[in-house]
Amino acid sequence: MAVPRAVVKTGDLLTVTILSPLVTPMLPNPIPLTGSGTVKIMGMPICLQLDYASGIPVDFQGNTIFDYMSPPFTTPGQGMLFLTLLPVNLTTRMVNNGSPVMTSGSLIKLNFSVVVPAIQITPAGVTVNDPMVRKEGMGRITPVPPTKVFSS
Repeated sequence: MAVPRAVVKTGDLLTVTILSPLVTPMLPNPIPLTGSGTVKIMGMPICLQLDYASGIPVDFQGNTIFDYMSPPFTTPGQGMLFLTLLPVNLTTRMVNNGSPVMTSGSLIKLNFSVVVPAIQITPAGVTVNDPMVRKEGMGRITPVPPTKVFSS
C-alpha cells in the first residue's frame, strides 16, 4: 500500500543532523527550503529534484558556506551542505519543469563538504588540518501548513 507523503514547497523546513563530532554553529536549524517549481501550493513554489540536485548547495539567505568546528581542531573551518535525494524523497508520478517533485516523510542523506578545513596549532607550532573533507548527516523535512498530500 502507498504511503501518503506531502509535496515539499518553499518555506518547508529542513532539520539537519550532522554526525558527531562536527558542530555547525553558523548553520541555521531548521533551514527553510526554496523551490523553483511552476506549480504552487498557497502561492509557494514546490521544490524539485533539480533545486537540490548533486552539486547544488543548500542556500540560506544567500549563504552557501557555513563555519564548522570539529574537535580537536580549535580554529573553525568552512563548508557547504548538500542533499542526496533518493527515490523515496521524490514523486514517481508528478513532474514539474522536467524534474521529479520532492516529498517529505523520509530521511534525506546529507553531506557537509569542507571548503576550508578547521585547523589546530600544536604546542610545537605545527598547523594540522582537519583531514575529513566530507562529513555525513541526515535531514528531515517538516511541511509547514498548508500541505498537499498524495500517495506515491
